[in-house]
Amino acid sequence: MATPSTPDQRLSVNAMIYSSGKYSDMTIICKGKTFKVHQCIVCLQSKPLAAAMDGKFKEGPSKEIDLEDDQPEIVEKMLSYMYTSDYSDGPDSTEPGSTPSKSVPSASSTAVSSSNPSPTSASLTNAQLFVIADKYDIQGLKELAKKKYEEVIADSWNSASFVASLKLLYEETLESDRALKDAAVKVAGQHAKELVDRGEFAALCIEHGQIGFDVLKSSISESLSTTQSRRCANCGAYTSLPSSIRNGTWYCYDCGCNNHF
Repeated sequence: MATPSTPDQRLSVNAMIYSSGKYSDMTIICKGKTFKVHQCIVCLQSKPLAAAMDGKFKEGPSKEIDLEDDQPEIVEKMLSYMYTSDYSDGPDSTEPGSTPSKSVPSASSTAVSSSNPSPTSASLTNAQLFVIADKYDIQGLKELAKKKYEEVIADSWNSASFVASLKLLYEETLESDRALKDAAVKVAGQHAKELVDRGEFAALCIEHGQIGFDVLKSSISESLSTTQSRRCANCGAYTSLPSSIRNGTWYCYDCGCNNHF
């Protein structure tokens, strides 16, 4: 077999190696699902996983690690990124509980499956990938998850999945890590009027006061950015008007005078 000469070819070979499980020297177990992987690919991208395999913990000698606190479908997508530099934020490629022997058929098929994800479910999926990337210190995955999350929430803000992603980010990331929280809060602030009618969003804001406060601040900021203050030439009082108004006249409610732009 010829040596891969382009990045795409190398990613395709990586995907082939992962899907076959051939030459694997490390096993990841997650809630009954087994992943046969390669230390040279996985451990070089994650210091926590490398530390576990290097013999500093009980997993070292057995070369087997149990990610019991994570979700199999999210671990699978994390591994997909490690081998192909991408992941599908659409439906899972394998049924829960099955072995991942076909989880990443090829780099090209991964790209196809991620081209038309459901934005409703993708918002939560990308938030989960962001969280697991932070947990295992996979910076490239964290950046990709952030990019994908910001792209899909523009269309998925009015969904239970978006609300769930907001809750996850506030509960599972450091308070100082505002990368995704700020993006989510900005979108929520832009659509606060509609979101308050969603029972799960209202309940979330009541349960997590910080979320409600952050969304309120964002909503006020958004409102101010779309208005401008105009001073009445007669009495000096200020009136807030839509920024879209550029010419014409406006009425001063303090003195009743008509003002011209």
